[in-house]
Amino acid sequence: MPQIKILVTNQKGGVGKSTLSANLAGYLSLEKKLSVSFIDFDKQSTSYNLIKKYSDHQIAPHKAGLIYQQNSNLTLLEARSIMRTRSGQSDVVIADLTWTFGLPDTFLLDFDIVIVPSSNSVVEVASTEIFLLEYYQKNSIKFNLKRQYVIVTPSRIDADNLSNLEFEGLRFIETCSVGPVVYRIPHINEFITKGFLCHSDNPVVSENFLEFGDFVYQKIEQKITESQESKRVEIVNKSVDRQNYENYFKGLPQVDAASRVRPVIASSIEKAPKSTLLDLIPAFLRKK
Repeated sequence: MPQIKILVTNQKGGVGKSTLSANLAGYLSLEKKLSVSFIDFDKQSTSYNLIKKYSDHQIAPHKAGLIYQQNSNLTLLEARSIMRTRSGQSDVVIADLTWTFGLPDTFLLDFDIVIVPSSNSVVEVASTEIFLLEYYQKNSIKFNLKRQYVIVTPSRIDADNLSNLEFEGLRFIETCSVGPVVYRIPHINEFITKGFLCHSDNPVVSENFLEFGDFVYQKIEQKITESQESKRVEIVNKSVDRQNYENYFKGLPQVDAASRVRPVIASSIEKAPKSTLLDLIPAFLRKK
């Protein structure tokens, strides 16, 4: 299968980004048996440390805090270099990154799926919409060609406060969707120290995260299908182009290459004046 790259990002902390990304890696590894490379770009390395607590998984975690330099592409080059060297041969790569405009938003285009956790406050909903709309407007052509999936995930939401979860401003983006709500977990440290949330002893917690994980996995399957279909079309197009090329030359008169050259040589020899011994004597020495 083609490698799928997922970025979990938001402009601010406190929305459960690290918990979400680390547990998504656990879900894909434990439930779907996929090999996962996990890259934590944040200096605090919260999600990296979370994954390192558990041993019953097939996840390769990497700590890679970025050094941001304003008005420079060095951070972008560093981030891309880390993605190349740390992705390995895994089925899925998950990157955890607190977004900052010290990093050009073209980095977002390097991923197949972008997950943006968001609270349901009016301010946070508006901030999330502005962030994604600015990114889309600046990169709409490449975004649409790539068919990048964006999943806005209402996160840390109280189960009794599920109203006002609309992201109206993003509806016109075809590949943008609002994922299942991930509930706020009281005393969450008691859960995350025991293992990944998808295998929690609390059925409400495990079922809630399994619903989120299943939604993301469906997007992964869609990207794989699209990638394979695109590859198949590319191969077919190359085959058609080659066939058309061959058919074109089949329609031309079949002339032996050597026969094309010989008449030209013979003709040039026949037209050339014959040399004599007299021609070798300079003109002023010849008898008049």
